[in-house]
Amino acid sequence: MRYYFTRSFFAISLLFSYVSLSLTTVSARTPAEPIPGFGDIGSLLMSMMIPLVLFLGVLGFYLFIAVWSYNDASARGWESPALAPILILGGGLIGLIIYLKIRP
Repeated sequence: MRYYFTRSFFAISLLFSYVSLSLTTVSARTPAEPIPGFGDIGSLLMSMMIPLVLFLGVLGFYLFIAVWSYNDASARGWESPALAPILILGGGLIGLIIYLKIRP
């Protein structure tokens, strides 16, 4: 199960890097110069894609941390390791800091 998660996370990371590099090259254009073949619709799509990619990146990071905390808690012998991801997902950054402080 861990190997499958690692492969999936690696594939998502590669896709995120590719999209980030694509957006970087597109955003280097001047606003007066539209994307060839798209006109103003291309600029609109790119301006909508940047927040979406950032949101998906943060969401992926939260899910990665939640899975990591579950695996870490079960490896450390917690009686109910499902509480670790609940603490992190519910508490955000503060929940992560609390989990890192209370783990044995």
